[in-house]
Amino acid sequence: MPGERRIVLVVGPGRSGTSTMAGALAQCGYEVPRAIEGDATNPLGFFEPQWVVDLHTRLLRRAGVRTLDGDPAVLEALQVVDADAVRARLQIGRAHV
Repeated sequence: MPGERRIVLVVGPGRSGTSTMAGALAQCGYEVPRAIEGDATNPLGFFEPQWVVDLHTRLLRRAGVRTLDGDPAVLEALQVVDADAVRARLQIGRAHV
């Protein structure tokens, strides 16, 4: 609908294709703000906004969880993250949680 905004979250562990999927969405006309510049591992760049990567890193650190942590107890550890505060920051459009 005109004037309506929606957010699409592409989630997954590292090396699972999240950047590729976000890049495909960007090619389809979705706005992917401030994508990360390319480097030796991916010269074309990463279709992941830096603020999202930073938010994810802070939330995992706060919960004491590593990116590829397969321990089922991780779900309990993530309860330390205040979901309402995260939602509020996402609604603002820039996450500084």
